[in-house]
Amino acid sequence: MMPSRLPRVLIAEDDYLVSEMVKGLLSEMGYAVAGVASTGQEALSMTQQLQPDVVLMDIRMPDMDGIEATRLITQRYPTPVVMLTAYETPELVQASSEAGAGAFLVKPPNAAEIQRTVTIAMARCADLRKLRVLNAELQARNEELDAFAHTVAHDLKDLLARIVGFAEAVVDNLGTLAPHELETHLRTISQGGRKMGEIIDALLLLAGVHKIEVAVAPLNMAGIVASALQRLDSLVSERQATIVVPDLWPTAMGYEPWVEEVWYNYISNAVKYSGDPAQI
Repeated sequence: MMPSRLPRVLIAEDDYLVSEMVKGLLSEMGYAVAGVASTGQEALSMTQQLQPDVVLMDIRMPDMDGIEATRLITQRYPTPVVMLTAYETPELVQASSEAGAGAFLVKPPNAAEIQRTVTIAMARCADLRKLRVLNAELQARNEELDAFAHTVAHDLKDLLARIVGFAEAVVDNLGTLAPHELETHLRTISQGGRKMGEIIDALLLLAGVHKIEVAVAPLNMAGIVASALQRLDSLVSERQATIVVPDLWPTAMGYEPWVEEVWYNYISNAVKYSGDPAQI
């Protein structure tokens, strides 16, 4: 199936007779000839300036050969390239493909072969563009996952330190703790353990987020912030921080465990790095 707009073609060929023949065939087919380059360097410059839809590139040219010109075009101005060659060998095919060529056209070309190779090269270039976008998105998501995993590991370490601290306080002072103090310490240990379980569940959910759909729901922001503050109770007390919480929260949608982690990190960083005592 032919595209609705026929491609604009840049011809890169140092043989005048061959370039005129190709130019004539393209015109007969209804293709627009964007320009004609006689060297690899000209092909590179004209690709940048004219932005053709496809380049028909001779392999053997003065100044810069077609393979090197194709490599630079692919790197700098990604454009479909069809290699023009008098012969086709496995070594030539491999070198041209590695440079970024999408198809091969053996001289002397005919209209059917031009149409076929141009279509193939343009389709391959479009696929490569999509692949680059997908790879960039994947890299960005992996970096986000790494950052989140680091944050979660830090939060788990803080919770574990708190649990161990209260457990050791119970062990060291078991005979002297008043019943209400013992109850407070054990409740803190229990709450920390439950919160660690919630964080691990959220991390496991994130690990499989590409397979399942996260249940987004209206958030009880006041409750979420209160839970984050409860986890930060020791830090807040240690820094003698004052935290003012609004009476009303705007409506928001999200996944509660992740939103709580965001608040936990925002508030903990504010407490740690604000003035002394912290006013938040």
